[in-house]
Amino acid sequence: QNRDRDRAASEAQIMSIVGKFDPEQLGDDNYTDRGAPIIGPDGTIESGNGRVLAINRVFDERPEMAKAYRDYIEAQGFDTTGIERPVLIRRRVTEMDDATLRNFITGSNSDTKQELSAPERATQDASDILTPEVFTSYMGGALTSQRNGDFIRKFIDSVPDGQRSTFMDDKGNLSTAGVARIENAMLARAFGNGTPAAKRFLSKAMENTDNQTRTLTGALSEVAADWGKMTEAMDDGTVDKQYDLTDKVLEAIGLVADARKQGEKISDVFAQRDAFNQVDPLVEKIVRSFYDGNLRRAAGRNKVAGILRSYAELAAEQRADTDLFGNAAPPTPADLYAAAIEQQH
Repeated sequence: QNRDRDRAASEAQIMSIVGKFDPEQLGDDNYTDRGAPIIGPDGTIESGNGRVLAINRVFDERPEMAKAYRDYIEAQGFDTTGIERPVLIRRRVTEMDDATLRNFITGSNSDTKQELSAPERATQDASDILTPEVFTSYMGGALTSQRNGDFIRKFIDSVPDGQRSTFMDDKGNLSTAGVARIENAMLARAFGNGTPAAKRFLSKAMENTDNQTRTLTGALSEVAADWGKMTEAMDDGTVDKQYDLTDKVLEAIGLVADARKQGEKISDVFAQRDAFNQVDPLVEKIVRSFYDGNLRRAAGRNKVAGILRSYAELAAEQRADTDLFGNAAPPTPADLYAAAIEQQH
């Protein structure tokens, strides 16, 4: 079977099967990536090695579950008398050439759902996995920091068993793919409710894997909790909605992603705009905050996250019910963003 069962992720998957052990899920099934393990004519496990290891773990450590599993097999009409560790299996009897067999084994050990694009996966994860209970356990900062261990565990525990192998590397640490998937889910949750145009910018950013774009999307994921609180306060009428810069921040990141993809300098992007194709002044201000004063060197992830976090905190102070009589004019969104930049200097 084409999986390294020594990997920490595989151990986590086995523990998950044991933790949610259900004999009926290990019986007959129309799909090959679940149900009873599939054995080839030569006795090799072609699908379900992890399920077999989980069953053995049950016999080793969970006698009550082991009895329930044995009873289930008996109920299917099989006599297990004298068999120390019975395992219900399916046998492949169809003849296959080498290429067909490889495809069968690969397909049988993959999630049966159609592979989603990064933005589609992020939207689904944001809805299905980042429940308030899970999302509020994110403590801010880098995902890989020790203080976010509980959040990472809750996220991975909520992922379907067949998808967990990509989350951990062979040393038991969160993998690069795992970081990207969790960050994308956080982006979708905090920034995915914008206009259709903004969602396109977000999708573009998620699908771009160059370092600068990932720095920006990583910064967004770090401030997802703060940004989410700000927009929730706007939705309930506490904070003035004019300060919601979600669409403009995403447009700014989309401009950077496009420039990187096309091999252009961001300074050239601004220089090439004509009277009929201008960049929104506030979007340009946001883009410029991602670089040094000459637009030559990109700002680091921490600085970008700091600016966006400061803006979210400043915006959250702008009450929607401010007295309109005799007070000074409220700051504009551009004023607040300039203040947020200044706070990071």
